[in-house]
Amino acid sequence: MRFRNYLFVAALVVLPALGCEDRKAEADTDDTVQPDSTTKETEAGLGDRIVIAGGTLTEIAYAVGASKRVVAVDTSSIYPAQAAQLPKIGFFRKLSAEPIIATKPTAILTTSAAGPAAAIQQLTDAGVAVHTLADTENADGALKRIEEVGKLLGHADSAAALTKALQADLDKVKARAEQVTEPPSVLFIYARGPNVIMVSGQKTGADTMLQLAGVKNAVDGFEGFKPLTAEAVVAAKPDIIVVPTKGVGSLKGWEGVKALPGVAMTPAAKNDRLITVDDLAFLGFGPRMGESLLKFQDDVLGDKKL
Repeated sequence: MRFRNYLFVAALVVLPALGCEDRKAEADTDDTVQPDSTTKETEAGLGDRIVIAGGTLTEIAYAVGASKRVVAVDTSSIYPAQAAQLPKIGFFRKLSAEPIIATKPTAILTTSAAGPAAAIQQLTDAGVAVHTLADTENADGALKRIEEVGKLLGHADSAAALTKALQADLDKVKARAEQVTEPPSVLFIYARGPNVIMVSGQKTGADTMLQLAGVKNAVDGFEGFKPLTAEAVVAAKPDIIVVPTKGVGSLKGWEGVKALPGVAMTPAAKNDRLITVDDLAFLGFGPRMGESLLKFQDDVLGDKKL
C-alpha cells in the first residue's frame, strides 16, 4: 500500500510535559541521578505517602491502582486530571528538597532525568527512600518502566495487564508501519510560546516515535533539538505539521503556528496538513504510547485534514 508523502512538524514537550512534560526540550545535563538497580519491593510497596517526580511515572501509578497513596507530584504530572490537582513539588529537573520533605513522604519515585543531583542527595541524607528508574525513550523502555513501577507499588498484576495491552497496540503500529512504502516526511517542532521554538533532529524521543509510526523525520542533519529557523523549515519541505497540544496553545492556535518563521511557505501550511498530538501520551513513553501512535498513524497516514 502506498501512502502520500507528508511532512510532520510537532512541538516537543518539556517535560512534560508533557505538560507533556515535554521532557527532552531542555538540554540534558550531567547533574542527574543514576537508575537504582538495587531497590527491593516491600510488602507495603513504597508506603502510603508517595511523592512522584515525573509525569509518566505518575500516570503509571494511577493506571495500576495506586493513586490513593500518591500525596504530591511534580508539575509535569498532568495526567490523569486527579493527579494534576495534587500538591506540586516543582519541575522534576529542578527539584528542591525542602518542599518534598514537607510532604512527609514514605518514598519518592523518579527517573534518572530528575535533578539536580544535590537535591536528590539531600533527600537521601534526610532519610527519604528515593527510587530512581531509567529514563529510556523507546518501546522496550516503556514496557519495562510500567513493570518496574507496578512491582515497586505492589501492583505487579495490574502492571502486567497494562504492558500486555501496550504491546498489543505496538504490534498493530508496527504492522501498519511495515505497509508504508513511501514514508511521509515529518518535522517535529516543540513550542512554549514564541520565544521557545525548537525542531527535533535525530535521536530524540520524538524521532523514535516517528520511526515507530513508519514516517520519516524531515530533519536529518543533526541530533537532538535545535532552535527553529525559517531556512531549516523551508528546506525540510514539510507536508504535515504536527505540534503537541500545549505548544499550539502557547502560540494561540494554528494561526500562531503558521506565523512561525518559514512555516507559511511549507506544503503543510498551504494544504492545511496540521496535526496535534497529546504531549504526555505521545512523548511520555507510558501506558498511552501505543494508543497515541495508532491515532497519529490515522492522522498522518490517512487523508484526514485538521
